[in-house]
Amino acid sequence: MLERVEHGTPAGFLDGCKSRGGCPNHGSRTLTTCAEAARARQRHYVLSKLDLSVEITRAMIRLARRADFEGVLAIVAAAHQVEEHTP
Repeated sequence: MLERVEHGTPAGFLDGCKSRGGCPNHGSRTLTTCAEAARARQRHYVLSKLDLSVEITRAMIRLARRADFEGVLAIVAAAHQVEEHTP
């Protein structure tokens, strides 16, 4: 079941990935675990405006602490461009 979860997202937490150490993103310097993503979305208004399926990174959390919504959106847009160009 957890193979189908979008890890690093609040949706992943809601879908059952609640263990910090059990998430594949555990220990990553750039990605958050599903639990960290869900907590960040609850704490930061900027991140609460994103869709639940958006992967939240540590850089996005740093920007959200400064209420830099445009910076967060730039990271999201860049990630979508990479996904579109990846076969």
